Amino acid sequence: VTAGSADTLRLWSMHGAWQLPRAIVASGERFQQGDISFWNKGQEARVETPRGQLKCELSEQRQAFTRADYPDVMFMGRGNEPGWMIKLSSQTPEMTLVSNYGRETRTLPYMVSVMDNDAGRVVIENAQADDFFRVTIEASACFDNMSGEPFPARVTLSIDGEQYAGCGQGIAPD
Repeated sequence: VTAGSADTLRLWSMHGAWQLPRAIVASGERFQQGDISFWNKGQEARVETPRGQLKCELSEQRQAFTRADYPDVMFMGRGNEPGWMIKLSSQTPEMTLVSNYGRETRTLPYMVSVMDNDAGRVVIENAQADDFFRVTIEASACFDNMSGEPFPARVTLSIDGEQYAGCGQGIAPD
């Protein structure tokens, strides 16, 4: 779950992603879109869908990355073994790829080839034969495979004939 603003909430699961507007509730906070709702009060929450009800308890909360932390970056993804990181510029359609555990850095132009807001999926790529890459970003719970740290997006990077999996998140404006 990610708070988009005071009036909306983003909810991700293995079944998809939803943006839920605020709804009226007697106590706590409630967000609802059709048959899907999220209610919380204090440390407890409940998600209701046509598939059933899930009772939750706050176990971890993390601070969102901001543009103060990462100037001119709108999205950041990273993975392990081998260590890599991508940063999408908020100013130009360019991706900075840091790979080989920080020893190599490339800045590459990209274009958006798929933008599916309903599925919470974006694909960017560079069609240049010499530097071809594809990055797929999917709104879905993702946990760093070394630290266990949670992220709101799964990231798959295909480059140089290899495919890498990792996690990522958008960078909140200041």
